[in-house]
Amino acid sequence: MKLFFYVFRLFLKFTAGVTFLAVFMFVLSDLVDKYGRMFDRYDATANDIFYYYIFQIPFQLIQILPFAALIGSIGTMIMLNRSGEVIAVRAAGVGPFGLFRPFLAGGVLFLTFTFLINQLVIPTFAIKRNRLVERLKGGGDQTLSESRWTIRNGWVYTFSDYDLQTKTLVGVRAFKLGNDKSSLAAVWKADRVAFDQNSQQWQAIEMATVRFPAKSTVTSNIVKEQMVSLPFEPKNLFNDDREPIEFSYSELWTKIDAMRNTGSQYRNYQTSFHVKVGYCFASILLSVLGLKFGFIFERSSVVMKNLIIALTLGVSYWFVLSSARAFVLSSSAPTWIAGWAA
Repeated sequence: MKLFFYVFRLFLKFTAGVTFLAVFMFVLSDLVDKYGRMFDRYDATANDIFYYYIFQIPFQLIQILPFAALIGSIGTMIMLNRSGEVIAVRAAGVGPFGLFRPFLAGGVLFLTFTFLINQLVIPTFAIKRNRLVERLKGGGDQTLSESRWTIRNGWVYTFSDYDLQTKTLVGVRAFKLGNDKSSLAAVWKADRVAFDQNSQQWQAIEMATVRFPAKSTVTSNIVKEQMVSLPFEPKNLFNDDREPIEFSYSELWTKIDAMRNTGSQYRNYQTSFHVKVGYCFASILLSVLGLKFGFIFERSSVVMKNLIIALTLGVSYWFVLSSARAFVLSSSAPTWIAGWAA
């Protein structure tokens, strides 16, 4: 176990150092690029610039992490090799798998970290970053989404408008299709349906219901107030200016389901879902590439040759990832290819 933790700590130190350096270089280069084009143009304060990069860094962090893990594993094994520690470990009877486990554990740790950042941090920070940019540019309020209908459990729900101040849907209609899918089984309508913050439910006001039983008379009913279940949430009624890759896994899944129900084009979101899931495993794959350098005792030229091969494999991961994503979005190929081909 001492060997495991020794190599594991060394691997984490190398990876953390490369990650910090890469993030620093990103912030520096991006600041130079955006300062005159955005920050100076819109009179951004030092506080605005600071928070802009605080909100931006998590996304860049997980983009950099797999490559940093590759450099970290290569650096760790070269250091162990040059100091003669690999020879001592092999003489003690520890095989290649004994050195493989710390890198595998590091890859699993990075996988978990990437998943949590994608799910919990990036979606929220992306919203805050976009709001900050909108405020700097003098943008107005959020615009209501064009999609104002959906299908859920055989019901078709529509609304005409939404009052942001009172969190009230205006002109709500719901239609229940019959078993033959060509007739109506029930209809209800309400001019206003308010969202109750305490119960997190919708409350219809002056709700009128009409039912069309197959073998009996039509019945109608009007109630002053009634709690109703609607497949709408106030936070999802407005256009979301985030890129699909900035959504969380659960948000993407919900978005895809909602767009499928309304007949909207959801291929881009489905592709992003596969890319986000598949990308989590990049850290594991690239973490173990450096293992070969622990068993190279040849000339420096051979070491350099293998180093170039490893770096080429690492860089090719992003090339294949972006190429596969572009191919899927421009063709009818299955969307899972975008996330797993690389």
